This record gives sequence, structure tokens and C-alpha cells, in this order.
Amino acid sequence: MRFIRSFTLFCCLFPLVAQASHRLISLKPNITEIIFDLGAGDQLIGVTSYCDRPAEATKIAKVADYIHLDSEKIMWLKPTLVLGSTENSVEREFRFLTKQGIHIEFLSFGRLNQMFDSITKMGDFLNTQEKAHEILNHIQSTLQELKDQVPSNPLTQKVVVMVGLKPFVVVGNDNLIDDLMKDLNIGNLYRGGKSRYPTINIEDLILKSPEVIIDLSMGDEEKTKSEHWAQLHDLQSIPAIKNKRYYVLDVRDFHPAPSLLNGARALVELFKGIK
Repeated sequence: MRFIRSFTLFCCLFPLVAQASHRLISLKPNITEIIFDLGAGDQLIGVTSYCDRPAEATKIAKVADYIHLDSEKIMWLKPTLVLGSTENSVEREFRFLTKQGIHIEFLSFGRLNQMFDSITKMGDFLNTQEKAHEILNHIQSTLQELKDQVPSNPLTQKVVVMVGLKPFVVVGNDNLIDDLMKDLNIGNLYRGGKSRYPTINIEDLILKSPEVIIDLSMGDEEKTKSEHWAQLHDLQSIPAIKNKRYYVLDVRDFHPAPSLLNGARALVELFKGIK
């Protein structure tokens, strides 16, 4: 009888023990970053070729890029959980992996509140609920502190954020970056439109007459900034160009992960420095 009771208890507890530690594969750089922030980086066995934050992620086996999955390698690694995002996912390859018995969970990161929800879900998946709660509290309290530092300057309301240059693509409505700008009380001249990331032309940019242009299309190297200035130098009718208020920030600091706070801080420091 004692053996039966012990065996029954073991069977009840086994599913919980099995979930305490995973063999994880991450299919997005921001998911990899969050896994490390949750303290579960040691459970990662596969990531994408673009996962470079933190540095330890670069040492983990590569199973995908932004477009393609190495399904054979994923199956060979025998993950217990694969985490992907609903944005830019390759449905056919995921269907194949699911049929092979691979457990895949999809998370949404397109909006700020979706990022918060996904961090909570990841905490549940990885049994790190307390750490997830701590991370969310830190992000939300820090954003409130940063909002209080944004100067009440009219220039902060006439802003255009570029995410592409050929053609011009800007931050519009209902997306993570615009949500962040709203939280910081920073305006967006393309907020209120129908598109999340509208494609625009030079004439439209001139018509909007932004006081500040923020370029997230590339990195933050000085060479890149100079090249953009050369392209836009003739557009002196745009106040942001005429008054040299064209700034290049690192787009990686605006990915949906706790490091988004780096982007928020960069925005605040930028506007604090504008006269």
C-alpha cells in the first residue's frame, strides 16, 4: 500500500517536475533576450543567427534566421519547447514541426501591452513568474519616471520616426514604438492614420513639416548619420533638416524586450538636449 501511494504521488508530481526545466529554442532575438532576463538562459539549446543579446546567445546553436527554419536541426536537438512570435512566422514550417510532435508556443509583441502579456506568459512557461513580475514592475515604473523627465517643449510633439529609407517608411499607428512614444508623452505626426508603418514620399514629409526626425532604419554609427545627412541636406524646407534635428538611434534598443528601456532613455535624453 505504501508503494502504491508513493507511486501515485510520483505520477502526480512528475508533470510539474518535467516543466521545471526545458530544452528551449527561441526563434526571435527579443525572445532570446527575455529568456536570459528571466534567468533561464541556461535552458536554451537553439536560437536564430540574429540573436546577439546578451553576448552568451551567440554561443548557442543556430537553428533559424529571420525567414527560414532549419527543421531538421530543430528535431535533432529535441526541444521540449519552441518559442516564436506571431509576427513574421513561417506557418508551413511550423505546421511540419508540430506534426513531428514539437511543442511550439506563439507570442505577440506588436504592441507594448502585448509585450507585457508575453513576458507574463513566458514566466508561466518557464516557472519564473516572480522574475517576470519583477521585470514588468521595473519597466512600468521606469517608463513613468522617464515620462516625468520629458520637457514640455512643442518640439516634442512634431516628430517623425523613420524605420526605412528606400522607400521612406515611418512609424504610424498601433505599434510598439508609437505606444512607447505615447507613454513618454512624445508626439508622432503619423499617429492617427490607418497604417502601422506607412510608406511616404518626400512631398508628404515636407507637408508634415517635422521639427524632429528620428532614424531607426540603421545603426547608430556616425558614418551612417553622415550618409543620411547627405541624402536629405537639400530638404531645407523641413524644419528638422534646416535646424539639424535629425537623429540616428540604434533600432535594437527598440525591440520588444526589457532593453526597450534603453530606447526610452535615448529618446528622453535626445529631447532634453534640444533647445
